[in-house]
Amino acid sequence: VSCQHGDSFLTKKQTGQSQYNKESFAQMIKTAVIPCEIKFSLFSLFICATIVVSSLLFRAHNVVILSESTALDLHAFASIPGPKSNLRSNTETQWGWRGRSGMGAAAAGGSSDGVAVCLLIRDDNDRLPEWLAYHYQMLPLLHLVVAVDPGGAHSPRRILDRWAGSNMRITLWENETDYLPPRQIRSMKCDAVSPSRRRALCHLPRQRHFIKKCLQYHKKNGRRWIAFIDTDEFIVFNRAHHDETDLAEIRAERRPPIIPTSGGEVTVLDYIDGRAQQGDPPWGPSDNPCVVLPRLRFGAVESDPQMVYNGTGILGNSTAGAVRPADPAALDTLRFRHHAARGAARPNKYRKYDPNSFGKPLVDLSRVPAESLEKLPLGPHSPIPQCKDFGLNGSYRTSLLRVHHYLGSRERYFGRKGDTRRNDEKFDRDATLSDGEDDDIRPWFQNFVKEAGNVRAKELLAEG
Repeated sequence: VSCQHGDSFLTKKQTGQSQYNKESFAQMIKTAVIPCEIKFSLFSLFICATIVVSSLLFRAHNVVILSESTALDLHAFASIPGPKSNLRSNTETQWGWRGRSGMGAAAAGGSSDGVAVCLLIRDDNDRLPEWLAYHYQMLPLLHLVVAVDPGGAHSPRRILDRWAGSNMRITLWENETDYLPPRQIRSMKCDAVSPSRRRALCHLPRQRHFIKKCLQYHKKNGRRWIAFIDTDEFIVFNRAHHDETDLAEIRAERRPPIIPTSGGEVTVLDYIDGRAQQGDPPWGPSDNPCVVLPRLRFGAVESDPQMVYNGTGILGNSTAGAVRPADPAALDTLRFRHHAARGAARPNKYRKYDPNSFGKPLVDLSRVPAESLEKLPLGPHSPIPQCKDFGLNGSYRTSLLRVHHYLGSRERYFGRKGDTRRNDEKFDRDATLSDGEDDDIRPWFQNFVKEAGNVRAKELLAEG
């Protein structure tokens, strides 16, 4: 049996082999369109019947989860359409719909390892679907460690379940014991301290231990680029804009001066590897394995609906007879376009407060010795000591990448219960930020829907 299929769900490994996932195969069965040229022999009919029966059997399962100590190579499960469910803490799985076919590192001839992320989450399930989809499209995010803050009320596992079947490798630490030493847990006594002291005595120590364990985990598994971003932060290419001062000088200094759009046609990893292969790495000949990406704060100023839907392929509330993948007005990256002044060009009103302060690090873990990861890091803005040498704010003027930091709506902002860092004063301070508008991130949505299809995109982007 020789098969061909034009659907983007048909993934191609670096070996040149192809595979179907369960959604694309099920759709073929449902519509009775099997794109195969079959030599009608008894043997061929037997093979086709075997494939159909096997696929239907696998559809009864959802997720494969193996303990961290399991010696099996999870990449061997990438071809299984629907692995079975067995959720438990300190577990690892492959979640997703397919590989990065048609784009991404493997297609572009670069590294196929993807980018890894360390994420400590607390009741941000409403933000998580968009964050996962965007970074899978853009980085690509293929290795994710998620730790659940015990102060939260909701586990993210139901959202992560949606990614069953892809080459995204996820490790879920649902209990503190998965990443905190028992002595540290006993010493914190979080239930006995007041809410005002809980951040200093509980959250920050927990965060530092998580970062240490996560770095060691990624190092052990041979990951290279590690990003430290929260669910309200999105990595984009740092293209120059007319609202920047000294635009000509900035374009001349930024490495490189011509930067792709943030749509996923060229991923971050593709671009980094491509420049390095040309002997011109984006950050120059630096020995520092830490690159601090500057942040840009987005407020809660609403845009005209026409601007929100622009470039998404969706016209307002109309579905044009097709399945509506998501409402752009429900996605922070499309809904909120107004931001603080860029980089160092900040108006005087920010003199006592910098809405863009403290960049987020991207670490080349291949250049960090394992023994140097034994000490507790300072925090998410400086996970390794070399980040301090780079500068904790990063360089907006010259950086290849930046991090969009979204405040979100009032409802979403206060959706995280018991977080003493969030209050009305801070929300009102940032909500009115509007020193410019930015649509650099917008292309990701339409490209993601094109890759996944309307039905799968709707499933993955549904609110948690």
